Amino acid sequence: MAANPDQLPVASPSVSAGFAGAGGGTLLALVASSLPEGNALKPWLLWAAPSASVAFSVVWLWLARYATSKMREREVNKLVTTVRLRITEALDDPNISEQHRKNLSADLEALNVITVSRLMDRIKELHVVGTDAPAAPPVPPKPMAVAAE
Repeated sequence: MAANPDQLPVASPSVSAGFAGAGGGTLLALVASSLPEGNALKPWLLWAAPSASVAFSVVWLWLARYATSKMREREVNKLVTTVRLRITEALDDPNISEQHRKNLSADLEALNVITVSRLMDRIKELHVVGTDAPAAPPVPPKPMAVAAE
């Protein structure tokens, strides 16, 4: 598939996460080094800088994937709405042939099946329904009676 010349090259999420982690850890080390020598936080911040780099990378990667997923979902929803509207408008046109009307009705039905199927898949991913749903929580044991003294 050819690349779209109108699109700017984008770094992969893992590369940008590495930069975010390195930048975050470096910033923490810079803040720590700017503290006076007697400050009790200085050694802790310097010690935490490498761990902060890893944490920043993980958070950045998660946010990038989440944002990409949400943007894709939004684009799909917009396309579905547009297609549904166009099909409905075309079906309302009294001048279309019966064969075209049948094709559009089939397309609308297919669109409905696809969208419902996607929603059901999403619900199953969230373990809301289906065989993968966790069983009902166990009933807690009854408290034991305390003997009277």
